[in-house]
Amino acid sequence: MKKQINHSTKAYLIRGAFYLLLLIAVCAIPFALARQNAIERVAGKASFKPNAIPAQARESAPTGVVCSDYVTSTSTDTIVPGDTDTGNQCDDCTTPITFPFPVSLYGSTFTSALVGANGNLQFTSNSDYVGSDCPLPNPSLDESILPYQDDLSTDPDISPDCSSFVSGCGVFTSVTGTAPNRVFNIEWRTGYFGRPGTANFEVRFSEDNPSCFDI
Repeated sequence: MKKQINHSTKAYLIRGAFYLLLLIAVCAIPFALARQNAIERVAGKASFKPNAIPAQARESAPTGVVCSDYVTSTSTDTIVPGDTDTGNQCDDCTTPITFPFPVSLYGSTFTSALVGANGNLQFTSNSDYVGSDCPLPNPSLDESILPYQDDLSTDPDISPDCSSFVSGCGVFTSVTGTAPNRVFNIEWRTGYFGRPGTANFEVRFSEDNPSCFDI
């Protein structure tokens, strides 16, 4: 009888030790995982430094902003007025223009384009698109420049504010300078469709740098 009691006691002790170890393991595993995650977060913060650029490199970086295959820069200037009316006094329309010298865009050379009343310059499409969807490219427009794409109008009957321009609304061109340093200016004078106000903007092409343009 005494021997059986000893065996039972040992069995209880072994079983109790097993459950104790199991309890310790269950409690220890989440703690270890939490500690590991904390270490990884600290390591991540130490290695990720979005501004970790040497001061010298930042100071010598170009002012232009690289966007895809284009380099852009921002400055201020005055609009060079157009003096030739292209005949674009309409709504959701395009009018053909001819460049005084070839210009390069998207790897191709062009001598003509279409000016759109909605603020676009189209080279290989003829669309009355009025939206301003982002991101580009937009399936409604092919190879184009969008100096101010919006639902605009150069028709004075649709946009009464066109009267604020001395010459009225329209798209006007001019050439300044002499060859081979001429500049071709395309100026929009428009009203908004369905709301008051006007928009005045232009695109400029330089003969001595035909692959670039100013807006």
